[in-house]
Amino acid sequence: MKRINWFVYLLVAGLALTTISCNDDDKVNCDSIEDQLDVLEGDLENAIDDEDCDEIESTFTKAISLFRKGKNCDYVKEIVDDGGFDDVEDFIDALEDFRDDILLDLGC
Repeated sequence: MKRINWFVYLLVAGLALTTISCNDDDKVNCDSIEDQLDVLEGDLENAIDDEDCDEIESTFTKAISLFRKGKNCDYVKEIVDDGGFDDVEDFIDALEDFRDDILLDLGC
């Protein structure tokens, strides 16, 4: 599943960042966003390996929510930029398409 590798690559690339920061006026904890996305990466890999359609959908929903919350965090911005997207909403659109493709491939 080439598309799965693409998503995992983007998450791993983002996880490799060492500097995480948000604007002072943001009330989002960027460190928490990073930690949660890190956990979801493993959850997604396991769900795909297990072909657990409900868990795949749930994990993507959680990740998408975190990307929206963390849209001003450098960590999220790097992931979006590394993926070649102009903004987080374009990235999320691609994630939703990717999720739908995975679920379709699995016959969910």
